[in-house]
Amino acid sequence: MRRPSIGFHRTVKGIQRNETLEVVRVGAKGVVAHNDRGEERTLTIKQARSFDVYERRAMEVAAGDKLLLTANRRESGFRATNGEIVTVSRVDEGGRIQLEDGRELPPDFRHFAHGYAITAHRSQGKSVDSVIISGDGMRKEKTIANHEKASEASAGCWSGSQPPRCSARTAEGEGGREKGTAGASWCACSLSPR
Repeated sequence: MRRPSIGFHRTVKGIQRNETLEVVRVGAKGVVAHNDRGEERTLTIKQARSFDVYERRAMEVAAGDKLLLTANRRESGFRATNGEIVTVSRVDEGGRIQLEDGRELPPDFRHFAHGYAITAHRSQGKSVDSVIISGDGMRKEKTIANHEKASEASAGCWSGSQPPRCSARTAEGEGGREKGTAGASWCACSLSPR
């Protein structure tokens, strides 16, 4: 059975900021968790605003992988921004992850996931060469906004297993905005650099 992990974003009595504990059990006075050194701590309701609860999962990371950093971190020698996409340059024999921009993820920084797929909200402000948009259940306005970000993209949208012969940019609506993408299950766009 996987146990939840608790990551602290504030220092509290006996626990440092950015420290991660693993839940062991629920005790009479609160949740009992232990740190990497095996020391047990009892967490009370008063500390609830000082931590986040998440599930720790093993994941393979190799050179060339894209990672999505999912937490902010500001400390001497390392800065990370939530939503930042980075590329792994190497993973050394100790498991330390080196990034192409020269940074190394600290051993206690565990807030990342593979960065190959992100939500429309996380994509805001990102520059990319190509995208695939899954538009299932996406409102027409959201789909149009995603295509507008593509600037002079060549795009194809389809619903089902076979793409149609027509492009997503088939009709103009109010204000010159494209229609034709609403209700599409998948959109594949090849973006032109600006």
